[in-house]
Amino acid sequence: MSVGSAMAARRILGAVLGGDAAPSAHARLTAYLDSLPAHRRREALATSILLAPVPGARNDRVPSRILRRPSHLARTLAYVAHYSDEDCRRSLGYSPTPGWTRRGPDLGNDVDVPPALRADACVIGAGAAGTIIAHHLASTGRSVILLEEGIHRQFGSDPDEMEVLGSVYRDGALQLSRDKGLSVLQACGLGGSTMVNNGICTYPGDPALSAARGNMLLRWRTGGAVIDLREFDRSRREVEDQLSVHELPSSALGRNAELLLAPGPAHEADARAQGTAAGIFRTNLVDCLGCGLCNYGCPHGRRASVVDRYLLNAVGHGLRVITRARVRSLEPLPRGVAVHATVGPDMRSCTVTASTTVVAAGAISSSALLRRSQIGGNVGTHLSHNLSFPVLARMPYPVRAHAEVPMSAYVDHGTHILESVFFPPAALAALLPEWGKAHRESMDAYDHFAGAAVLTASQATGRVLASPRRRDAVPSVLPGLGRVDRTKPRQGLRQLARHFLNQGAEYLLFPTLPWSGRARSMPEVEQVLAQLDTAAAVSLSTAHPQGGNPMNDDPRRGVVDSAFRLHGSSSIYVCDASVFPTALGLNPQLTVMALADICGNNLAERYV
Repeated sequence: MSVGSAMAARRILGAVLGGDAAPSAHARLTAYLDSLPAHRRREALATSILLAPVPGARNDRVPSRILRRPSHLARTLAYVAHYSDEDCRRSLGYSPTPGWTRRGPDLGNDVDVPPALRADACVIGAGAAGTIIAHHLASTGRSVILLEEGIHRQFGSDPDEMEVLGSVYRDGALQLSRDKGLSVLQACGLGGSTMVNNGICTYPGDPALSAARGNMLLRWRTGGAVIDLREFDRSRREVEDQLSVHELPSSALGRNAELLLAPGPAHEADARAQGTAAGIFRTNLVDCLGCGLCNYGCPHGRRASVVDRYLLNAVGHGLRVITRARVRSLEPLPRGVAVHATVGPDMRSCTVTASTTVVAAGAISSSALLRRSQIGGNVGTHLSHNLSFPVLARMPYPVRAHAEVPMSAYVDHGTHILESVFFPPAALAALLPEWGKAHRESMDAYDHFAGAAVLTASQATGRVLASPRRRDAVPSVLPGLGRVDRTKPRQGLRQLARHFLNQGAEYLLFPTLPWSGRARSMPEVEQVLAQLDTAAAVSLSTAHPQGGNPMNDDPRRGVVDSAFRLHGSSSIYVCDASVFPTALGLNPQLTVMALADICGNNLAERYV
């Protein structure tokens, strides 16, 4: 425990909670701050200096405009530390189904890694795409090495929310764009974000969605990214079979899902739309118990994961998995690629020389790696995002939304999709756009909250920057979000507001607008939504960055061709969400996996 982190934790808790923080909050927050990368820890320390503690009493003051961003960070950290306390959670009526502890074989390590390795193929990144590609390559009997920056995290028992944020999510879930206006949530470890998502399996052309949405793959085709639809459907079905994708059973649903699916304004189509579609999501959650902890790693082992269904099989075929491997750069060779990395906490140098290299580290990391390596044209461009805009409704009766699958029901309008959502106590406390007494009152009514969110796709105008001269530096994300991206969800937010108010909601909260207060009527909702026009008033987040290495057969417009090959290279391939020309506006998990299955099959055929 460092002295600096301990002092910062004490000041942050004092500024937000006064003397009322849970007994375990200080130790928990200190450990979390110690786990952060240096640049994020410095930011937290600076925040603690800016905010003055209020001894002996909770701070009920809404901070001045100049302190809003550091105050928002401080309240997030303080509330997560406080409401991760077991006694505190129990006082809210939160009692998740007890988890179990399963300990399987560790599928990767950083022990005894020599400074130089050779392989037929090297895959960088063990997320949704990398695991499937490595599986196909290893099945040919060739030598394959998989490099992953994180570790093999084996989930079990009841997770401590703050500990998971610090150990699983990149930058402790504090990864921000350069302008601090966009929070980017990404997991790090074997399985990537697929291990801590809601398991949603939608895809372009999904017949369960609104006809107004169309098929994004057809739009990509007209722009130069030619994905064979029959091949995509074959691979999608293969992935669905492997991951046991199916519609959630009614036993996993609860009152929160029922509220969204009940007839009302949420289902009313815009006059220009072609109708809506509503239903229950298809997921890769098997016999789900509805504990609500999907985003912290299923403590019951009910997720059919790529680690269990693909990676374990690949290791059996001889795949070597090296964890804690941070790839610095790629060096093209006359016959292959040299992958330069550091391995382990002591950052030992290691170079993997491979005939074929597949970059599958995700939209931001893959783009940053290619930019650091000064390989390819147009790298880091056309970055886009799925943006989520939640609404929380305080109902006059218990909803117990935490005791069901947190994201299960949807209403698709084509231009946007409405999803039922909810959160464990610490996450909800961090989201509530309130301060002091009002925040305390809302948390005391934890059981009475319902939640839903509007999901939209941003424009593909963002960028990822990384310097070849500073290969240890954190990549910069320029989200490229404009007024149209902030105001696009307005119609969906109105629909949800009317929907919840018609069902008796006492008041509504809009976490995207952290200083908006409570809205009890549609006129007050309109006053809140007017703040979407002001960038400084909006706090945006994404768990689905896409693009950065857009697919296009024209090398003047894209980074990879329709075969996932980097333009100008015969040895480097890129396959993950970074190749998306535009954002889907849907959960991209299944689409990424289907594309990886196509890429992996095609590469494997070269070795057979």
